[in-house]
Amino acid sequence: MKNIRFYAVLLAMLIICEGAAFGSPKAVPSETRYNAGSVSQGTMILHDFVIKNTGGETLTLKAQDCGCGGVKAKTPGSIKPGMSDMIKVSIPTINLQGNYKREIKIETNDPDNKEIVLTITANIFETLSIMPKYISFGKGMAGSKLTSELMITNTGKDKITILGVKVYPAGAGSISPVIGKTILKPNEKKRLELNLNPRSKPGYFQGQVIISTDIKNLEEKRVFYGAEITAK
Repeated sequence: MKNIRFYAVLLAMLIICEGAAFGSPKAVPSETRYNAGSVSQGTMILHDFVIKNTGGETLTLKAQDCGCGGVKAKTPGSIKPGMSDMIKVSIPTINLQGNYKREIKIETNDPDNKEIVLTITANIFETLSIMPKYISFGKGMAGSKLTSELMITNTGKDKITILGVKVYPAGAGSISPVIGKTILKPNEKKRLELNLNPRSKPGYFQGQVIISTDIKNLEEKRVFYGAEITAK
C-alpha cells in the first residue's frame, strides 16, 4: 500500500514537472553570435538566426532594435511548439568602416529567457578612401572664397572609375580640377580642391561633395562640409 502511494505521488510530481517544463514556450537559438568577417564597404550584411520553440505553448518574438543606420531585424512574430523559424537580420555598410559590432535584442514570452541578444561583428574595409571625412571651413565672410583639399585614394585591389564629382547645394561652389570619368588604379590617388563661394546670409552653411563611382553597392560617397558665414 505504501509503495502504491509512493508511486502515485512520484507520478503526480512528474506530471507537474512536465507541465511546468512543456506548458510554456521555450526559445532555443541555434546561435547568438555571427562574425561576417572582412566586408567591403557598401556590401549588405545578411544573416538568419534560427530559433526553435521546444516548449508547449506558442513562442512570440519581437525585435527591440531601433533600426538606426538602416539595420533591420525581421522576426516571424510567433513560433508554434516544436517548430523552428528565423530572425532575418540585414545591415547596410555604406557609412561604416573598421571593426563593427551590433547587438540586437529580441523580446520573447519565454519565462526563462525573456530577452535574447543577437550579436553581429565584422571588419568593414574601404575600397575608396576620401580624406578628410568632414570639412570644416570655420568662419568666412559672405561672398568670400573658401578653399579646402580633398584626397581620393583607391584602397582596394581593383580599378575604380570615378564617374563624376559635384557640389551640393548646386551653385554653392566648385571642384577643381573638373573631372569627368576618371580611372584610379589600386593605391592611386587623386587630389581635388573644393572651392566655396557662400552668398548666403550670415549663419551656419552646410553642404556635401558627392563622388559618383562604379563600385557595386556603393555608387556614391559623400563628404559633408560646413562653414560659419559672417557679415561683410
